[in-house]
Amino acid sequence: MKNRRRVRDSSDLITPHGHDQLQLWASRERSSLIIIRGGFISRVISRDLAVSIVEAIKTAIIPVVWVLNSRTGEENGVCPSRAPSAIDVLKQLVFQVLQLNHTLLNERSASLNAARYKSAATEGEWFDLLGAAIAGLPQIYMIIDVEVVGPEGGSTCSWPKIFMNLFESLLARNVKTNVKVVLVSYRTQLSLEVISTPGIGSVLNIGKRGGVLKSGRVTKGKKSSRPGKRKTLNVLKNS
Repeated sequence: MKNRRRVRDSSDLITPHGHDQLQLWASRERSSLIIIRGGFISRVISRDLAVSIVEAIKTAIIPVVWVLNSRTGEENGVCPSRAPSAIDVLKQLVFQVLQLNHTLLNERSASLNAARYKSAATEGEWFDLLGAAIAGLPQIYMIIDVEVVGPEGGSTCSWPKIFMNLFESLLARNVKTNVKVVLVSYRTQLSLEVISTPGIGSVLNIGKRGGVLKSGRVTKGKKSSRPGKRKTLNVLKNS
């Protein structure tokens, strides 16, 4: 979908290579979170930027998992099918991590994890499983479009707060995994939540034309180039 749109509009603003906030977020030596926050008008640009971030990380051969919004019905005024719940999203993340983390592939951990997966029933329990699944990996990136969970999902999940708690939990357990999280949002609820969450990290505000909003003004993204792309990949590899 992103590639189709890019054929119609060859804008460089949907690439991650020109955004200084993304460079800073990727270069931090500790677990960190960044929120790509746009309005309903800029939702497509925000989604495309998330896809571009996944592509850049995969090119750098770094573990990355993601849950992105593939529901296209809203673009055409059609009511989409049932939205996944927050637990569905967490399950997807856990299962993707397990495919990447080969340090867990032994008989003891397999039996223990199988029992925990079978009994997990709440968002908190699945977040605990996510924390257990990433242990042993040097680093991992998670890209999540939180709008995948629609209002009908009935979620009580506070994404920024729970990920910040996950970072603290990993530090308390002396888990060395460097976790980098991108949350994509283009609705009001998460925006208000971010304001009330101290220490949330960076917030990248996307304008309707793809520019970065700063103090109510739109700053156009820098045009991407091959040197810029190499810089991004080097930052990812060294993070």
